[in-house]
Amino acid sequence: MMRKHKLPSAEEIDSLLDYNPETGVFTWKVTKSGWVVKGRPAGSKNNNGYLRVGIGRRHYFLSRIAFFLCTGESPEEVDHINGDRTDNRACNLRAASRHENCLNKSVRSDSRTGVKGVSWRPDVKKWSARSTDSSGKRVFLGYYRTIRDAVAVLNDFRREQHGEFAKN
Repeated sequence: MMRKHKLPSAEEIDSLLDYNPETGVFTWKVTKSGWVVKGRPAGSKNNNGYLRVGIGRRHYFLSRIAFFLCTGESPEEVDHINGDRTDNRACNLRAASRHENCLNKSVRSDSRTGVKGVSWRPDVKKWSARSTDSSGKRVFLGYYRTIRDAVAVLNDFRREQHGEFAKN
């Protein structure tokens, strides 16, 4: 993950970028090079799929800049509520700790069940449910005859432990 530098001032950002909080789109206000052209969308995707922009020899996540422009705050992390790393609309961003942001991850692409924390255990011929509690400690939630039962227990546990950051 890219090291998080202190954001430029709101004045510096405002002199360089236009931000539409309803669409989440940033555009350049100035022309500085072939990449930075007035009116063009600002930013490019990094290897992890987040949009970032270069300002004064440093790179910044556009989600952090958007959150800062809307709230005046620069939290430890900014979470994309819907999980889309390119969706920087104001309504899709919220402050989060590193732990909370990790809770909002999508199910892995190689998941056999399509559900985070649920797996088939052939040794006991049942579905296993696991999650993390609010302190980040892994918790075994039990074995279940059906995947539906395992998912129901898991969803209840996550809502109780993680509140708005619970992602099922």
